Amino acid sequence: MNTSSSRLVFVIAIVACCASLASPTRGDHKHEELDVGFFYDELAPYGEWVPIKEYGWVWTPHNAPPGWRPYTIGNWTFTDDYGWFWVSDREWGWAPFHYGRWVLDKHHGWAWVPGTEWGPAWVAWRSGGGHIGWAPLPPAVEWSVDAGLNLNGLDLNIAIHSSHWSFVEEQLFLSPHVHEHCARPTRNITLLHSTANTTHYTVVQGRIVNAGLSVKHIERTLGRPIVRLHVDVHASSTSTRRVEIKGTRINVFKPMVVRRTTKRTSRSDAIHRNTHSSHAPSPSTSSRRSIKVQYKSKDSRGHSKEVHQRWKIENRDHDKGHNKHKRKEGKRRRKHGHD
Repeated sequence: MNTSSSRLVFVIAIVACCASLASPTRGDHKHEELDVGFFYDELAPYGEWVPIKEYGWVWTPHNAPPGWRPYTIGNWTFTDDYGWFWVSDREWGWAPFHYGRWVLDKHHGWAWVPGTEWGPAWVAWRSGGGHIGWAPLPPAVEWSVDAGLNLNGLDLNIAIHSSHWSFVEEQLFLSPHVHEHCARPTRNITLLHSTANTTHYTVVQGRIVNAGLSVKHIERTLGRPIVRLHVDVHASSTSTRRVEIKGTRINVFKPMVVRRTTKRTSRSDAIHRNTHSSHAPSPSTSSRRSIKVQYKSKDSRGHSKEVHQRWKIENRDHDKGHNKHKRKEGKRRRKHGHD
């Protein structure tokens, strides 16, 4: 498969001539609507796209250190516009920590399920006993402007495993490299008992605000005021991806990502359809003849190995007929003693 045919992203830009009416933040004044397939090319150099039955196509980062979990390599900051904001140290952090959800898969480890709704960070919060904790929200948790954060009947105290949480002492919460101060996961169960769920998201003038922690309480703990940053949104596909903080302003890449209804090819189509979908995409709905699926499995000794499987699409009925013919031919040969 050549490079041009393997490109699975449809970056279809629709340029609007007006600035956002929902946010007073400054930045790019032209807005592109990017298909969710935009994530594929952007993240492919930094990880692998793999299919998971429950969620469809998901992305797993390369070179994740042992014990890594989302929202650890970076730092927290507070913004006037969006509340608590996660600043990732990773080049790819603009997408998986602000769109979609994370899930811990038994075969692939931490995997990102793409989504279209941008947020300053999609985490659950806990606070109390001198500690602050956070963990990635599970895929079942949805967001809508009308209903806000929809837990779909989940109890976050139960739905989020203890090992998914990151805890730090309150006075170290705003450290530049917060992972260096996180408690060992073996302490998480104790810390869960000494903290309470404070997860809270709201909408202010059309903006999603992460308000899970009391700013005033943290300021009292630190004995100083917290710097409030003003967000400059950059939505153009040509904008820099990394978050940049200059003085009291923070530049954020926040493209408008949508689901399109036009036909797509293979993996881009799958990524489009599995954004917060509870079922893996069926390859038979693709307009391509076939797609190449790469995933990890284990051999008889339990060692990991790479498996490649090619799914036939347009010629599936032909393939079935051909296989049926081969079975009949095999029976005929055995009947006449050729095998």
